[in-house]
Amino acid sequence: MRACSSLAPMLAPLIGGQILWFLGWRAIFWVLAGIGAVALAAAWWRLPETLRPEHRQPLVLSSVLRRFGELFRHRAFMGYALTGAFQFAALFSFLSGAPFVFIERYGVAPRDFGLIFGSMIVFMTVGSLLNAKFVAVFGSGRILRHAVIVPAVAGATAMAMGFIEAHTGAIGLWPFLLCFALQIASISLIGANSMAMALQRYPHMAGTASSLTGVITFGLGAAFGAAVGQALDGTIAPMTTGIGLAGILCLLSHRLLVRGG
Repeated sequence: MRACSSLAPMLAPLIGGQILWFLGWRAIFWVLAGIGAVALAAAWWRLPETLRPEHRQPLVLSSVLRRFGELFRHRAFMGYALTGAFQFAALFSFLSGAPFVFIERYGVAPRDFGLIFGSMIVFMTVGSLLNAKFVAVFGSGRILRHAVIVPAVAGATAMAMGFIEAHTGAIGLWPFLLCFALQIASISLIGANSMAMALQRYPHMAGTASSLTGVITFGLGAAFGAAVGQALDGTIAPMTTGIGLAGILCLLSHRLLVRGG
């Protein structure tokens, strides 16, 4: 599930770019409406409840908020949730800034941008394959402990290069792609394992834990994406700053809040 939610933002520009090219911008909304209708129908008819009856809770706002409050008080849960959320925020920083940086700042054609953007999926796929291969050997906690180093280093490097590029123009676009590729590859390692570690202690309220993790993840992603969008100044620096800060906070969330994970 987490892999799908991380993969979707990367596939969307590639698919959307082709729809825009061949069918026009209005077709994008028709495609979204169709996908929504299919998803709703599939969930209604083909998605059964898997939680055991004794663990089911009534959908009452006060009950939901009480369970959210219980999870907020657990340091390790918040550590895992924020670790994955800040990595997702780095992705949203990239998603928000990349179209303007690639197309407007560096002159990449819109159709070529979709192809370049889509090629980043390869690195996410590699990360997913590596995680699937090694998680049974090393465990989610150990993989996560090392994986969080990648966005911190790649993000900090991109942030430093971004300031240099903004003031001198001496670096260009292509050297940044290595940092972006490493950042995106680590999503599959960090997202899946942080979610697994966050949920494993709460099997009796897995739905609540999953939904709260989703709220935190998409909330931080939206905040970082909006901040990058507002800060865009015609240079690459706002985007790389968002990526760098999110990567560093991803590492700090794990190291400061998770103990022995």
